[in-house]
Amino acid sequence: MTKHTAVIMSFYAHDAPGVVRINLKWQGEHQISDFKLDSFGEVLDFETETEHTGWVTIKPRGNVDIGHEIPLL
Repeated sequence: MTKHTAVIMSFYAHDAPGVVRINLKWQGEHQISDFKLDSFGEVLDFETETEHTGWVTIKPRGNVDIGHEIPLL
């Protein structure tokens, strides 16, 4: 993990069919909206939870894997 990426820490099926919630962690002074969240699919919702963590719910286009890095916009 660098100051320019967020890392997938965990993910699981959300309430709606075909929707996944992804939990992210990052370094540096960022908000979750600073990252390219749509790199995995259609973004439905997101929230910054703490100074270095947040979550996003998506309809994924492909595989979502723990440890995958998401770059800044």
